[in-house]
Amino acid sequence: MSEESPWRTDIWTFAKCAKEHWKEIVGSSFAFLLIGVLASVGLNVPPIASGIATLCFAVAAASFFCWRDERKKGESLSERLQPRLQVTVDKKSIADAIWNGDEWMIFLRIVVSSLTERRIQNAKAYLVSIEKESKTLWDNEELPLTFSPGENQDALCKTIEHGGSYPIDVVIVRRGDNALFMGTPGRTWPHFNSLYDIFSESGDYIISIRVSADDCPSIVARVLFKWGGDSFNCGIDVLPPSPKSDPTG
Repeated sequence: MSEESPWRTDIWTFAKCAKEHWKEIVGSSFAFLLIGVLASVGLNVPPIASGIATLCFAVAAASFFCWRDERKKGESLSERLQPRLQVTVDKKSIADAIWNGDEWMIFLRIVVSSLTERRIQNAKAYLVSIEKESKTLWDNEELPLTFSPGENQDALCKTIEHGGSYPIDVVIVRRGDNALFMGTPGRTWPHFNSLYDIFSESGDYIISIRVSADDCPSIVARVLFKWGGDSFNCGIDVLPPSPKSDPTG
């Protein structure tokens, strides 16, 4: 009985799909119109033969339309699973800016761009974790990060156009006292472990950032933050994907 169950399910699903197409085909009277055309050219089609022909045509057409519907669903799913976003670093990845009117800040950013010609809606970025020497220093929750400029209304939700590049604020360093901030809204850090404690040592830190958008899989970027203890000795890069990481998030 268990081996027959999948067959019954498949047949029942096909029947429901075919029924809708069947009603469209028969209701449109296309088959009957075809028989009328044959009769008008002198072919005398017996009623039984015409009924059987109409039935066969309707079944064949309904089956074709069912197959076409499933093919379109498969193509749509395959398209949604194709990578459409990429993360890199470029000349926009390290930038100077004035904050709060008189504070000189260094912004370290990654840059998001599109791999397709289609517009990508509702792109968002999240801080996932911070590591050093394979030790996790923070992974409490996913925190939103801002697209640059962080003060814009669309800083948390961006439309990605083909050919454009969109920087995401990752780490911010204040020149005066070398204080560190993450690229969160308002540059706040709502956690017990302070950024001073997390980045207390010089060295290489791995910051994981997830970027998501409508109709495409999320990507998780492993960002290398080089911290030498001050704003003159810091840098940012994007590492190759980890073999154990899930690119779809």
